[in-house]
Amino acid sequence: MIEIFTAPFIFLGSTGMVIAGMVLWGISIGTQESILKAAISDQVSEDRRARAFGLFNTLFGLFWFIGSALIGLLYDRWGVAPLVAFSVLSQTGALLVFLSLFLGKKNQKSAVAG
Repeated sequence: MIEIFTAPFIFLGSTGMVIAGMVLWGISIGTQESILKAAISDQVSEDRRARAFGLFNTLFGLFWFIGSALIGLLYDRWGVAPLVAFSVLSQTGALLVFLSLFLGKKNQKSAVAG
């Protein structure tokens, strides 16, 4: 969730906000790295983990590249504001997808228990 604020802080803020944005970015990356790998380990059987990690890292890298290329294009053609808007909208969309999956799974468990 804090990832939503990194682009506005880094690209639109003062020196203090840029530093705060970099700190938020570091927290976000550190959290993603630990939580996502733990989630994959919990969800995938031991004999399929190598394939799951390989697939995850491939897709993660591919979409990181696509997003970075798009951000570079936005910056090059239209400046900082569209870059920040794209970053905030894509992170907000990712948060909504995560919440819907999380809440859906939570509701599924409740229905099974009830």
